[in-house]
Amino acid sequence: MHGGLWLVHKTTGELKERSRAFARRGLLATAALGVVVCLASWRVQPQLQQQLAARPAAHLLTLLAAAGLVGAWRFSRRGSPESWDAWAFLSSCLFLTSLLGVTAFGLHPFVLPSNGEPALGLTVHNAAAPAEALATALYWWVPGVGLAAGYTAFVYRRFRGRIDVNTAANHV
Repeated sequence: MHGGLWLVHKTTGELKERSRAFARRGLLATAALGVVVCLASWRVQPQLQQQLAARPAAHLLTLLAAAGLVGAWRFSRRGSPESWDAWAFLSSCLFLTSLLGVTAFGLHPFVLPSNGEPALGLTVHNAAAPAEALATALYWWVPGVGLAAGYTAFVYRRFRGRIDVNTAANHV
């Protein structure tokens, strides 16, 4: 779904339309399987419901995830204006980011919850490295993220705009 919407946004012609059809099928599958996964998760991990109920912001993220999925569906319609292609991809980004946030709200403070006894689960507190190691990691993380962000900006700037498959094939 997400990759298909990216291709819709970045390509033209037949590849764009095939990607659109693929992405829309992926959206339907994502919606259907999302419901199944939620129900199965609640059954296997009952503390998810308790954690989400205790954090009202999780409900907002759930609504944002649903809005992202609906937006991706609406903006990816065949025959829609090209300006909607970016909105379809951004809606998919909203869906994925919100879903990740809801998952974090539902699991926190656990990194690896225990099915049987919650006290046996791995939490962020008992899984953390010593403070000195975390400080050292932060010194490496900041320049590393800066390099990654700079490279990403360079690549996106270099390859901005749509790719015409017919023209690109002649340059290979």
